[in-house]
Amino acid sequence: MMVDGDREICVSFVHGFHDHVPADQDGPRPALWTIDRVGEHTFDYYFLLKPADFDRVPYPIIGEGPGPRSACPGWRPRYGFTGLARVNDYLLAGSWNGIYRLDAATKRVESFITNRNTCYIHRFWADADQIIFVMPFQDMVVIMDHGGHIIDRFTVDRQLAISRDLPDPNVDWRFVTKPWPGATGVFHFNSVQNIGGQIYLLSRNLGAFVVVDPGADRATLRTMNYWTPTCVHDGDFVDNRFFLSSIDGKILVATEPPEYDSKIFRYDLQVERLGLNGVENNWCRGIAVTADSLYTTIDGRYGTDLSFGLLRLSRDGKKLAERRFRWADVGDEKEIRYVTGFDIVVD
Repeated sequence: MMVDGDREICVSFVHGFHDHVPADQDGPRPALWTIDRVGEHTFDYYFLLKPADFDRVPYPIIGEGPGPRSACPGWRPRYGFTGLARVNDYLLAGSWNGIYRLDAATKRVESFITNRNTCYIHRFWADADQIIFVMPFQDMVVIMDHGGHIIDRFTVDRQLAISRDLPDPNVDWRFVTKPWPGATGVFHFNSVQNIGGQIYLLSRNLGAFVVVDPGADRATLRTMNYWTPTCVHDGDFVDNRFFLSSIDGKILVATEPPEYDSKIFRYDLQVERLGLNGVENNWCRGIAVTADSLYTTIDGRYGTDLSFGLLRLSRDGKKLAERRFRWADVGDEKEIRYVTGFDIVVD
């Protein structure tokens, strides 16, 4: 069974067109898949991918409109929702250039939160007061309120120094073209967690955490002892353990080393790979951990069939249930080149 009782699972996903984008693709696009005991639902939304879109979408825009150096990208970025966070009675959903505030019950858009730094958003952290996200092009951490006003922002350099000497403030990063597929920035921070006031940034390029105390002038590195490099993507910190997804198809669990070991050997977080009960997959992205289960999306890598799966596992990696999302059920398979899950919230 995928869902217990009155729970609802929300899954964000993204898709991308081929090089030629049909001229009629300015309408709403599929971006959110929900599963509950009644059934499955898919929700469509408008996406603001060029400056002119800010004048035509039917959503209240909170924060900042297009800046003085806004330019439409040379190609259209991904459509869809990325990171998700549940805060009180609403669901926050990231996108290429802003965060949608949705009514958690109806999934209708209440507002679109945006400023010139809300670019290429991945998994973010939020509470009732703040939203913390990363602008990957510059390895920039941005802390803003729910009105889109920036509270703090800083970059992390190769020496792990924290700097508030920021890039050109007149550049509107929401409309900057990503120069190549894959990772950007020195670290490519995919996931943000706030643990006791420390900001844990999960770096895909390093396969490690960069930990920031906003009041300090230098970050620290938390490495993970695992027998092969892996492209970690998302993390949940639950019961003093980090549950991690990776885009090379793994689920990892990282814990503090045993005290007796740390007195003998010098190492950091210890990593166990969950076996996924023999599930063959080419991708894991997004993770949600409940009292008895964990959820991740699988498959959907570029060049594969136009579908992805949602997997429910026990905490020790046994497969409990799986559902498939197929693009053929919501659109024309000829128009896109990939569709992939991104993040998960379980209520």
